[in-house]
Amino acid sequence: MIEILKGLGANIEEALSRLPEQVEQPRLAIFFSADHDVQSGALKVAARFPDIPTLGLYSIDVLHADDSLDARAAVVVLCRDFWISAGVITDLSECPVQHILRFENAAKRVMADDLSTVCLEYCTGHEGQLVTTLNAVLENYGTPLMGSTVLDLEDPEGNVVAFNGKIYKNACVYALIRNLCGPIHVYCENIYDRDDDRELYQITKMDRPKQILWEIDGKPAADVYCNALGLKNYEDILTAITYYPLGRIIGDNFYVGSVRQVTPDGGVVCAKVFNVNDAISILNCRNFRAKAEQTVKRVLEENPQRIFTLTGDCYHRYLLYRAEDFMGQHIANLHRYGEHAGNICGGEQYRLQHVNHSLVMAVFNAE
Repeated sequence: MIEILKGLGANIEEALSRLPEQVEQPRLAIFFSADHDVQSGALKVAARFPDIPTLGLYSIDVLHADDSLDARAAVVVLCRDFWISAGVITDLSECPVQHILRFENAAKRVMADDLSTVCLEYCTGHEGQLVTTLNAVLENYGTPLMGSTVLDLEDPEGNVVAFNGKIYKNACVYALIRNLCGPIHVYCENIYDRDDDRELYQITKMDRPKQILWEIDGKPAADVYCNALGLKNYEDILTAITYYPLGRIIGDNFYVGSVRQVTPDGGVVCAKVFNVNDAISILNCRNFRAKAEQTVKRVLEENPQRIFTLTGDCYHRYLLYRAEDFMGQHIANLHRYGEHAGNICGGEQYRLQHVNHSLVMAVFNAE
């Protein structure tokens, strides 16, 4: 038997108070908080659950199915029939691979598999290196990856994650979760499309370590983007990108990439790693309402015994849905899954890819 508890509140302390006084057989605690003081929240959650792994992060907002509450914090506790192995991967910008043996041992401890196990992670950045490192192990077990990147708009350089009451920069916190009573299914919702009438481009100059896209087809990247959409100023790119992100084309698939900043000389600082010679396109969100409904129908059909859903929702989707008066419907869609909690993030990790502008989900099922 598995059980997943959720406490919501204006802050972590109140969210913890909404949990049962006696939590039976807790295995893992996860928290999201819109309070920038992540350290304080981390200490409170670790103090309440000193004998199990606790992990968490800052979130611009907290999404949940209890629409009568204006919650700014959520604590989710997995109980009973779960096997959990959790930890921290540090030095993401330099050498995350140094942790691979410890991560391999963590996967062995839970006897990771492809149906009842998920690797849940929250990181501060350097997602490309992280996804490659984790999947060097996960692919051996067929275990899917689902995670998200902290986004702190007030202090982009101060992104942190929390593990067992401690704060880490330049790091990832993870939990390998095996459900002993049913499957865990992961999903990634992409609300963007390729426009067949829009040109396909090639990256010709890229600063990969700094993720600056300098040239597309030999021209300044910002000029190409502005010309394609009829924009007059570079500043307009940061608004347009919510509706028209970049897409990295691989065969028949594409992976969404965002833009964080535009340089005065026409470079664009990307939120996803691109490479020289990558084929890219400018995407659009023309059918996002229909795509959202398709996701709901698929999740409901494939998870008849669902008991909880964890999500990571990109900030750009958050902006788009609010601008298009769709946020209420999005919350209603999440409500259709039943018990739910999720964070607003700056990037999403799903299986083998780091993407942007997406919704990632892990759906827990009972027998």
